[in-house]
Amino acid sequence: METWRVKSEMPNRRAQRKGVRMKSAPCFVGLFFGVVASCIGQDGITGTWKAEEVAFAPWTFTLKAEGAKVTGTVSQGGSSGTTTTTLTGATAIYNGTIEGNKVSFKCDSPDGGRTIAFSGVMASNVIAFTREVKVQPGAFPGMNGIYGASGASHFRAKRDPVSTTEAAPRLSRAAAGPARAQSTELPVPNIADVTRVDRDTPPSQQDGITATYILKTSPHATVGDAYVIVTDETEAAYLDPLERLARFHHGAIVRVKDLGALRTAAGERDQLISDLRRARPRFVAIAPKSGSFTGNMLLGIWSALAGLSDDQRVPVFPGILAAPSQTAFNSLVDRSINYRPQAAAQLRPFVMGQVLGPRPFGQRSLQKVRMMRNLFADYGCTTHSLVILASTAVQMGVTIPPATNQWQVAMSGTGPSIKTIPSAARPALDDASLLLMFGHGTRGTACSLDVSAFHDVPMTGKIVMCGDCFSAASAQTGIWPATDGPGDKPLQQKDESFAMRAVENGAAVVYAHMRENAGFPHLFPVMEAWMEGLTVGEAYQRLINALIAFSGTSADDLVSRDVVKSNTLLYVIIGDPALQPLAKMTLATPRPSGP
Repeated sequence: METWRVKSEMPNRRAQRKGVRMKSAPCFVGLFFGVVASCIGQDGITGTWKAEEVAFAPWTFTLKAEGAKVTGTVSQGGSSGTTTTTLTGATAIYNGTIEGNKVSFKCDSPDGGRTIAFSGVMASNVIAFTREVKVQPGAFPGMNGIYGASGASHFRAKRDPVSTTEAAPRLSRAAAGPARAQSTELPVPNIADVTRVDRDTPPSQQDGITATYILKTSPHATVGDAYVIVTDETEAAYLDPLERLARFHHGAIVRVKDLGALRTAAGERDQLISDLRRARPRFVAIAPKSGSFTGNMLLGIWSALAGLSDDQRVPVFPGILAAPSQTAFNSLVDRSINYRPQAAAQLRPFVMGQVLGPRPFGQRSLQKVRMMRNLFADYGCTTHSLVILASTAVQMGVTIPPATNQWQVAMSGTGPSIKTIPSAARPALDDASLLLMFGHGTRGTACSLDVSAFHDVPMTGKIVMCGDCFSAASAQTGIWPATDGPGDKPLQQKDESFAMRAVENGAAVVYAHMRENAGFPHLFPVMEAWMEGLTVGEAYQRLINALIAFSGTSADDLVSRDVVKSNTLLYVIIGDPALQPLAKMTLATPRPSGP
């Protein structure tokens, strides 16, 4: 504490007055600048801020302050090096607050598996951010972008000099109040007009946001003409149907000790490569025991198969034989032996799509429903469809115009999924021979529908193609730590795999993904190959080879610790690789190209 001593009357008064002024002035100045800083912080945060020195740059923050409350959106770029993402749409923030020059808010990852918390300190035209990610139990940790657990934890965002002073337009008095969100109607292009992409011609930013592009694929020769089954099964109940399938195809069975350890067991992997070279296969059916069916097994298989060729591509037509039970496995083999290709006249498509909100990212699955309906109409097929309005779309008041042979269902409240498929849609769904699904999935859900909603849906002989994330998530734990990449985190017992449910219900072929699925861009090339009369295995080979080429991945990458973290190669096609799903289809009424 400071002490003032008085020696004479006049000086003392001056000293007292001076002391009072000297002590109160700093208090006043501090209070003044504190108020100013608070006002500057609250008003100055409004605008667009961009972080460039991060993966998947730019990270864009569009913020608006209203008193101490902050609203807005976050987004990221579409690529980082050779890795791309379609998660480029704007995501709303919540719990946003500002106090002085300190701001904080949260957002959820598009798949709902992670909550990302941001806190920052603003100084002039820069915000120094700290980012923390909370991964929900059993959820995928993501990559190193704005939503991923391995992304930057500390970064700086600079104000965009061209951003306006308002992050969002003010409503006029007449327009204020509750209103329905205006949906951005995405154009519905002819398939022939959709851009085909490869490593040299990546998708545009807009096409990446809406997933309106198609991965370019091409044929690749096989090392021989034989049919080979690769398995680590030891139980007779599983080996008997495999032997029956091998006899049907005049093929052979190659036994492996543990397919689940193939990725790290170099000796066993080399032995498998040697065995396959002697067998000279055209078709390779991979039949893992239930404990081996993991993402790491799949990567080990791709590494071994790519090791058969000099160009680091898969030189065989693969397929996965997997089922949730011995009875279902036996039935899958029987269906494979007895299956006959569907002709166009027999094809009965049913397409499901999900709507997340009014913006392009939220409407893109609906766009794919419309694209596929148009495509099948060109082949003379009548398509039925179901559109699911997610809770986010319901909260925003999004409405979808009705269409012939189409039903809608909306989520109520903020529950995680819909438990029942609308009864009006069931006859067409039950009768369908082809089921396509576009939307967002989590463990145990697909297109906002709980997997339990499909328990009584007959799928005998159906071709099922699911473009949702986690639609083939394994119930077993893998050997690849989640912090290092896709991994295989344990599923809860209640989190049923959609792919396994489809096999249980009788599907002949199931297309799905163990982790984050790219949806239409990767699904359609497989569908297109089958429409051309190709087998399960040839379509699968074309997809995997195109993804290897696009990502620049080698066979060695697949067994190293630096595996591409985007889980690009974790696509699963369950079915006999020699099975031909569709007879070659011919256009009935070609749709003109162009707008």
